[in-house]
Amino acid sequence: MLHQWIDTTSATFVSQQQSVRYITELTESLPGMVRVDQLGESEEGRPIIGVRIGLGKRHISLMAGAHADEPVGPATLRLLIEQLIKNTRAFEALFDKYTLFIIPHINPDGEARNQSWIDQWPDPFPVILNRDRELPGRDIEFGYPKMRVENQAVSEWWQLNAPFEMHINLHGMSISEGALLLISRDSIESTRTLQQEFQQYIQLSRFGFHDHDRQGEKGFTRIAKGLATTPESDKMREHFNLQGDTTTASAFHLNSMEFIASLGGSPVSLVTEFPLFKLPSTAEESPGNPEHYLRFRERLPEIQNLLQQGKTADHLWREFHIEPVPLSQAVRMQLKVIELGIHHLNRLSDTGNHS
Repeated sequence: MLHQWIDTTSATFVSQQQSVRYITELTESLPGMVRVDQLGESEEGRPIIGVRIGLGKRHISLMAGAHADEPVGPATLRLLIEQLIKNTRAFEALFDKYTLFIIPHINPDGEARNQSWIDQWPDPFPVILNRDRELPGRDIEFGYPKMRVENQAVSEWWQLNAPFEMHINLHGMSISEGALLLISRDSIESTRTLQQEFQQYIQLSRFGFHDHDRQGEKGFTRIAKGLATTPESDKMREHFNLQGDTTTASAFHLNSMEFIASLGGSPVSLVTEFPLFKLPSTAEESPGNPEHYLRFRERLPEIQNLLQQGKTADHLWREFHIEPVPLSQAVRMQLKVIELGIHHLNRLSDTGNHS
C-alpha cells in the first residue's frame, strides 16, 4: 500500500523549519481531511507540530526524532505526510477507517546539533566524530509525560486524542548488520503474522537482519531473528542500579510506548531500528550473536582516536566492508513497517478483535 504509492527517491534530509513551513502550506489545500496542530516549542524555541490526517475513528500514532542522531525516521514521516496529502484518492480507504496522528520530529533542537554531519551524509566519519546523542535525564524517549517541554507538549496532544490502537516509533542505528524491529512485550503473540511478514520482506530484499540477543538487558528480549521487545523504563533503572549508578537510573521516566499504553486502548507498539551504515553479516555467526558487528564495536574507539588526531581511518572502514544504506531504501523499509502495522490492525478488524 504505502511503499507502492510513495516514491522514496524524493526523500531527503531537511531541517525542521523547512519542513514545518512546507507541511503547513500543503495542508491548506485539504481543510478537514488534514490539520496541523502547533503542539508547542522546543527548549530553544523551534516549533513542534502534530499532523492529523484522516477521518476514521481508529487512531494510529506515528512519531520520529526522539534520538536526533537517527534522521531517517523524520525524513520518512515528512515524506509520508507530503505523499498522503498529494495522493488522497489513493488512500481513501485508509482515511475512512483511520486517523493518523503524526509527529514528524519531536526533537528539533537535537536535529540542529546533528545537522553538520547530516549535511555531509553519506560520509561516515563526520557521523562518528560529530553525532550528538542526549544522555539519560535529557533523552526525550524516556521523558514522559513532562521531563522536558517537548515531552509535555506531545503528551498533552496524545491525551486529547487517545486511545490509540497502534504507536509506531521510527528509530535507527548508526551502524548494524541489518534490520531490527522491536515489538511491545504484551503484543508478541498477537503479532505473529506481522513478525513473519517483516522477516519475509527483509529476506526478499536481501538486506539482512541485526540479530543481537541482549538477554533481556534494558528490556530488550530477543523474539526471533531480527525481532526483539521494546525497551522498558523499569528495566533501564534496574540495569543502572545493578551497576551502582543510581543517578542515571533515576533519570529514566516512561518511554513513549509506555505512555501511549497508559492512555488505554491496549495499543501495539512497534519501534524500527534500521542502520545508516551496514556491515555484512558472516556465515559463521550463530543466532543472536552478531560477531562481525561486535568486532567492529571493539575497534570503534580506535577509529575515533584516529579521526580525532586528524588521521585517516579508511583502512579500518574497508576492513569491515561497511556501506551506506541509500536513503530511498531506508525510507522504504520504514514505510513498510507502517504498512505492516496497518495490515495488522485490518486483520484485527476482520476478526472483530479491535477495541
